[in-house]
Amino acid sequence: MGQRHQLFVIAKINGRYRTLCAVHHQWLYGHTAVKRCLGSLKIFQDPGNRVPLQQELFIAKDREESLWPEDSPELGDHEESIHFPFIATCLTLGASFGREGYHHGVSVEPFYMRYDQGDNNNGITILDITDLECVRYCFVDFYGMESEREVQLMAPLSGRTYLAAYYDLDEVGGQVVKEQMMLDVVALDKYPLILTSTLQETWPEGEWENPEVDAVLAQSPGTDNLSDITGTLGAVSLRETAMDPLLQSLIKPSNDGLSLLSELEFLPDFVPKLIRKVYDTASSLELTPNLVVVLVKALGGDADVDLSPFTNFSASDLSIIVGALQDRSAMTGLNLSNRAELTEGDLETILGSNPVCKRLYLLGNPQISTHYLTAQLGGYEHFHSDLFRRALIDEGDYRFKQFEDRPMFDFSRSNHLSEVVWIGITEDIAIKARPIDYSGMIHVIPQAPFGAGYGSRHSFQYHQHPVDDIPVSGGKAMKGLLKLLQWIRSHQGGFTLAADIASAIGCAFATLSSAETSFDAVAAISTSLNMYPRRNSSPKPQAVPRLLKNNEWSVVVVYDAFDTYLFPPKDDDDDAKKESRERTRALKKVRYVFVTPVADAAPQQKRFLVADAPTYVKEVLGKDKRSRTEADLLIEVWNQHFPTTQCEFYAEDDIHDILEKVYPRLEEGSELNGED
Repeated sequence: MGQRHQLFVIAKINGRYRTLCAVHHQWLYGHTAVKRCLGSLKIFQDPGNRVPLQQELFIAKDREESLWPEDSPELGDHEESIHFPFIATCLTLGASFGREGYHHGVSVEPFYMRYDQGDNNNGITILDITDLECVRYCFVDFYGMESEREVQLMAPLSGRTYLAAYYDLDEVGGQVVKEQMMLDVVALDKYPLILTSTLQETWPEGEWENPEVDAVLAQSPGTDNLSDITGTLGAVSLRETAMDPLLQSLIKPSNDGLSLLSELEFLPDFVPKLIRKVYDTASSLELTPNLVVVLVKALGGDADVDLSPFTNFSASDLSIIVGALQDRSAMTGLNLSNRAELTEGDLETILGSNPVCKRLYLLGNPQISTHYLTAQLGGYEHFHSDLFRRALIDEGDYRFKQFEDRPMFDFSRSNHLSEVVWIGITEDIAIKARPIDYSGMIHVIPQAPFGAGYGSRHSFQYHQHPVDDIPVSGGKAMKGLLKLLQWIRSHQGGFTLAADIASAIGCAFATLSSAETSFDAVAAISTSLNMYPRRNSSPKPQAVPRLLKNNEWSVVVVYDAFDTYLFPPKDDDDDAKKESRERTRALKKVRYVFVTPVADAAPQQKRFLVADAPTYVKEVLGKDKRSRTEADLLIEVWNQHFPTTQCEFYAEDDIHDILEKVYPRLEEGSELNGED
């Protein structure tokens, strides 16, 4: 059952197109499929995801040929299905979550699954990430979709063509719906379509056809999608010919040309050429004091500094470079991926007491344990393959046996945020006849009879969702909360919202925390939150509270609504008829508050310090100059985006009464989960 759809990510690897990941979506077709394609494209093309995506493409190019079977395997043949976990995370988030209020779980398909091996009745989406600055897409119907109109089979389809299979775009109902469809189609038209030749190369067993409408195949300027060779051929200018010996003199051990550096740096194309030269020769360079100066000039403008190609440098050498960049560059992230010789002790040497670096890229380094990262380097935003992979595998999956003997990740000692608390406050109102005055409501949602999820029959329900298995800095807490509030505000599920909230929190907080990156920059998904809906199909009120420790913060989100239903006649005793009452939810407001315990609070004193987001960020980031600058940038982001959520800070004093229900006082001698 369902409107089944699969999404694939492909790329050209060592001269041949390969499938890198596929996910299954149980209910995806029409306009929703177009929106999820668009959301996925934005993620894969976001500059904040460039480094980890590039690293996994490098990993793919280094893998043995045996990873790519000649024929697509039978499903389940590969013990490990998630060979490229960051790519899988990007695809999972793009396919399952949208800040416009959308959420639906997806599952990762077996590795190297063929285009037609999934359970499907509504086509497939394909994304080509060979060129991360120009990601391509197409839809494909390979045997006939359950749509209103037929489309060409076995050919790359544009979003406009795919959408037209389900709707008459000239007569689609509702002006708002039609306008949104057209906006999404126009947005998708900006991305180039995958070529038929690419599909033929990826799945040569298929009989692929050229699209009937050639106009949709317009190429983006300057790209042909047919090669993964970097660089272009052409006439070498006189300046380039003269520049090369100077660049060579800068990087050779004697550094004869260092005296020219102050003059060369004013040439408009000098720094890009220096960067290219440095990386072209990275594996053979020998570190000298003068070369450190050159490397700072070449790498100093990068927020994410890539030291992974410098395989000839020792840990001490890399430490010198990192130290030199610390105060003379824009560095906030460090890439040491795909370094099999790197040890945990080397990491300590390289990083030292660096207060600048916030992101640590260690993809393709299985010798660095995640336990070490959480225990010793918990303050970083980690990009480690296992951290991304585990969240996509649950206990019911045959692949989970790889992780059974590994503890859950624990960042609780370094996180700025301990948990997200969801509170639903609803009031049932019986009415004898319509209409009812909904003035002042944010939005009104027609409901099926007594929908699932706590809050539908209860006046007060809450649940605590820990986020201590992923790194959560002050910046991530703020950006994750913004995403979550935007999602709640737009969610049209009403009573089903409570069932979705756990994984929605996980998706919202799977965002890069740095102030300079966009909201589509991806970090790891919380394993516990991603599993939660599968463990709890019908969420119930939380029985045992998890208490906040001193210096821990939580963010509390309060969903305040009332539910109305048509009151049946007194003589109507039929239970079935009672259950079929027409119900409507009216959302009054969504409010948030950051909370931390007051140490040694007296009995008559308020037990919690409450704060809005700007105050929270200032509290947790510290008081030094660099931290104040970061806090100011984050507050600017908050002030720009928070008004669009139409949510509020919970400023009323009764929040303390609510917190007493979530975090009750312990009687002397009693113990509860979460207390020391």
